[in-house]
Amino acid sequence: MRPEGVANQIEIDLVIRVGNQVGVAEVKLGGGAERPKQGIDQLSTAASREYLGTYTARFLITANPLARSVLQLAKEKQVTVVTLTDYRLGELLTPADKQRLIQAVRQRLA
Repeated sequence: MRPEGVANQIEIDLVIRVGNQVGVAEVKLGGGAERPKQGIDQLSTAASREYLGTYTARFLITANPLARSVLQLAKEKQVTVVTLTDYRLGELLTPADKQRLIQAVRQRLA
């Protein structure tokens, strides 16, 4: 999904709604610091006042632990990072990863 008027600048991987609370998520496999940082940048733009609004929660979902600098940037940008440590490419989420994701979303959108 792309907000109107931004062409290829923003791509939203997932929109989450719990009651009247809304969040957007960028999903990255992790590894190197650059791709997750780009995800944080996309989330910051998508959830800005001009597009989805400042009350939209932001989630960065990754399969690998992130560099400390990326975690700090996420914290500064109010992005909730969810690391699905058991994820394997092409496989379903494990029960532990499902629970980790559900808990993070519920906690942020409570």
